[in-house]
Amino acid sequence: MKTRLFSLAMLLGAFALQLGAQSGAPTQTIQLRPISTKIFYEHLVSNDISLGATVKLFPVFVNFQGDDGDGGIKFTNYSIAPEARFYLGKKEGLEGFYIAPYFKVGATVLKTTTTSDDGLREKARFKGHTLGAGFVFGWQWITDSGFTIGTGLGWGYNDFSFDDARVTYSDGTTEVENVDDLTLQFGLPVFRFSLGYAF
Repeated sequence: MKTRLFSLAMLLGAFALQLGAQSGAPTQTIQLRPISTKIFYEHLVSNDISLGATVKLFPVFVNFQGDDGDGGIKFTNYSIAPEARFYLGKKEGLEGFYIAPYFKVGATVLKTTTTSDDGLREKARFKGHTLGAGFVFGWQWITDSGFTIGTGLGWGYNDFSFDDARVTYSDGTTEVENVDDLTLQFGLPVFRFSLGYAF
């Protein structure tokens, strides 16, 4: 057991020394977009091309209390958006002007509780999915200490639709209704501002 721990420590130490000996521009960034509460990770795959992904986990709880005791709305939205960045500036690495096409897939769940006219408590759940794509023109700065600032403007297309509506009553019965006809298709401008660290 001690031999294995020693070998693992030696391996980690050698890896740390190798990282410390490397020079040049950073090859990865991790960033937070405070306006949209998203996290972005990026990895350099060539001199001026990187691959990355944006992850969103956005739960919202809205509590209210009616005269009949109704209360509680929960809205949750998950999404992941892979993208490729093509840096067009004179600098190599993850700095300067870039163009980034992206693809997005996500899921949305809305839950609420109400009381029907006949006194039964209803727990309703609406579930949907999102598909989207777009592009961004952006600029990224990296300081000597690794602090990263990113901005971007672009356009995105979104296709949102509900998959089903499920209502569970207090007597144990459940109704499921297909609501595929409830769809939204729209384009929106994309604005990005991010803060992070490059390494």
